[in-house]
Amino acid sequence: SDVCSSDLGDSAEDLPRIVVTVSARDGISADLAGLWEAVAERYQPRVLLWTFSDVGRADDDDMRAIAERVLGEPSTAVALPLADDDDEFAGMLDLRDWTITDAAGQRPADAEHREAAAALRDELIDAVLTVVDDEAALGQRMSGMEPGPARLRALVGQALRSGQFVPSMSVKATDPVIGIDVLADLLRSTD
Repeated sequence: SDVCSSDLGDSAEDLPRIVVTVSARDGISADLAGLWEAVAERYQPRVLLWTFSDVGRADDDDMRAIAERVLGEPSTAVALPLADDDDEFAGMLDLRDWTITDAAGQRPADAEHREAAAALRDELIDAVLTVVDDEAALGQRMSGMEPGPARLRALVGQALRSGQFVPSMSVKATDPVIGIDVLADLLRSTD
């Protein structure tokens, strides 16, 4: 496990964003759990990244469950890994806007991907609305509607900035690189 931070300022309202990488192959260390507790108590914005999910024993759902048990708080999927025909990590499904990113570029998710990930997108929306004070978005959700892609991106950014919402996703930093652009966009959404 590694911790990287992006120093954004010194004020209490502008705490650094913390990016924590957790290897699906190696798991979460006790040292990381202690550090996590310290930054959680300060409500520092933090993101969990799963690495080696293509060679590890745990999938995205398993990693979130393990992290919740070890770190003491839930994380919410913001993007999901997609496998190719050879069951290799080949792309990402961004739940904020139903966009698939892979070696071919970006494209809208098809109905099959949307259906398979609908419950996780609902969890994302509900988790965000739990920590963001937005009566209009909450009223819209209670009416059975979902926020549009731009609005959901903004809400996720606000929730992350609050330090009370922990998004998670898988990344692959080897060729082909997968998920780094989604992570960068997620971090920019807190500005």
